[in-house]
Amino acid sequence: MVKDATAVYFNPASLPIIPTMQLVVQDTLARSESQFTGSAQKLPFGVTESGTSTTTTNFSLPSMYVSIPINDTFAGGFAIIVNDFNRELGEHSILRYVQARNQTHDMDLVPALGVKINEFLSLGGNINFSQAHFIQNPISDLTRLNIPESHSVNDSKGNSLGGDFGILMKPGKKTALGFNYRSAITYHLHGVSTLANQAVSSNNYHFNYWTPARSVLSLSHFLNEKWGFIGTIQYLQWNIFKKSYVYNFATQAGSQAFINPEALITYNFHNSWLLTLGTIYNVSTKWVVRMAGTYNQSPSNGRFQISTGDSLIIGSSMGYQLMKNLTVDGSYGHAFFKKENSTIWTAQNSITGINQGNHNAVSLKLTLTA
Repeated sequence: MVKDATAVYFNPASLPIIPTMQLVVQDTLARSESQFTGSAQKLPFGVTESGTSTTTTNFSLPSMYVSIPINDTFAGGFAIIVNDFNRELGEHSILRYVQARNQTHDMDLVPALGVKINEFLSLGGNINFSQAHFIQNPISDLTRLNIPESHSVNDSKGNSLGGDFGILMKPGKKTALGFNYRSAITYHLHGVSTLANQAVSSNNYHFNYWTPARSVLSLSHFLNEKWGFIGTIQYLQWNIFKKSYVYNFATQAGSQAFINPEALITYNFHNSWLLTLGTIYNVSTKWVVRMAGTYNQSPSNGRFQISTGDSLIIGSSMGYQLMKNLTVDGSYGHAFFKKENSTIWTAQNSITGINQGNHNAVSLKLTLTA
């Protein structure tokens, strides 16, 4: 259960239970590695080549949260959340042609308000002003079939608007039950698509992208002053990713470079569950230790894309009160991904294989209380 200023983003109904003004500054660094082993066949030629394609994605997730008590009934807050992703491909396999390099930069500005109805019930909401910047570098065609390899640079930006609604119930001093609904966000991205080393560029490159809506139910309960438990159940509506059309992008067929007016990308994602169970132990008035395990169901469909499978995430964190008004928390998490089979057929290619990977993350959080 969120009981600090991060409630601005995760459940604004928790803001009224924070007694004083609070500032939280947090940064998370993560690295995800995956390896796809399989084969690609160019159907018109009947030629099959096998290999291994590796991808490495680096994540930087800095954020800042402020909670401000207004009076006995109302509390406000504000958050700035940045998501930076950078995925790189290995260059040694024919299978690199079925994936893409990409960079994603997203910034969310989130004002929030919480209302205390009575001692047992609080409500809250926020508005999420979001800006996204995508740079994608797909590799097209197959050099081993005597077709020139081509790289395009697709640079696009878009803004969007979403929001959260939260409920917090406290049936007892040691128990809290929360619910938060986060709306889906639709980005209308526009930009430029340019074929590397070619005099072909489109200034009307555009497509839509989404983040899924999610519903989160959480329960926390302390057995005594030292031991507590928390559990969350999240339902993510990934089925918003069905089909997407990409318009006016630079590409190449053989030695011919041109602007493709329209292409269909089929996702067919399915909704998924994310389940977490954790424990909290207050070692002393200054030290706290937390451990948690999470099951994350993959939303992907192996008939349409290469992705990682379901994962089990194990994490731990430790907090220490440096001074009366300053607390520092450090955490580490590791994800074990289940191997995921892919069998993808298109009009010109077939790709079959198995993807496997792992994910590591470290986080540092500073909490300053007025």
